[in-house]
Amino acid sequence: MTSHENDIGLAQTYWQMALGRINADKIKLPEPDMLVNPGMELNISGWGIISYEKPNDKIKWSEFLQFATVSTIDQQQCLKDYPESSKAYIFCARGEEGANVCTTVGDRGGPAANNRVLLGIIIATFNINCDSPKPDLFSDVSKYISWIKTYIHDL
Repeated sequence: MTSHENDIGLAQTYWQMALGRINADKIKLPEPDMLVNPGMELNISGWGIISYEKPNDKIKWSEFLQFATVSTIDQQQCLKDYPESSKAYIFCARGEEGANVCTTVGDRGGPAANNRVLLGIIIATFNINCDSPKPDLFSDVSKYISWIKTYIHDL
């Protein structure tokens, strides 16, 4: 089994990033230990697989950044699907049933935001064609705010 605890990282850039453009801007961090309640809508994005065809294993990667909305689910259901994970550090979400919305292979590390606040980071998905019964798994960013502030002082 793989633990999904502490699946988060920081990267430092040498140059200031050009933000404020139409497609790039800062995102707020959540308050420490902010509650992620069931039913919260999250905006997710990523460059993952958009189609997979058997039997020849033909994979098509997205040429464009993809966006979708998913909703968080009950924490107890999340832990049933990911028993190896610590409830203190993760939460789960999924797209509306029948909507063919999910994270896919290649989306790991992507954001999950609500009202321009970064609540999660995609850490696990078992979807290729949005056909997995498991929800998508996210690191709960609010649990890492004090750790983030030890490295980034001007938040």
